[in-house]
Amino acid sequence: MDVELTIRRLISARSAFNGSYNPGDRCVYYLSDLTGYSQLWRACGREADLLFPWQERIGDYRVSEDTGFVAFTSDRGGDERWSLHIYTGDSLLKVSGGDGSMNLLG
Repeated sequence: MDVELTIRRLISARSAFNGSYNPGDRCVYYLSDLTGYSQLWRACGREADLLFPWQERIGDYRVSEDTGFVAFTSDRGGDERWSLHIYTGDSLLKVSGGDGSMNLLG
């Protein structure tokens, strides 16, 4: 993997922020609002793609080095009521929030 090229692409992307390198899969993860919402992207080698489709704003995330699972927070329509989710590569699991409770997870 050409780390320098990946970093250059990350820096040149519009509105890319909160980037982190995951040594487990040797990819750079970052948030970008290119789609209109803050979404999670992954850049591996020469390609950067949306990690998974999501219709709400993603506030923060963590990627597991060992399993590749992604924990992320999201709020609905910018209401600041954060829900915690886990993306496993083939499924999404809501862990908390979304029931009208005021979660300050972000």
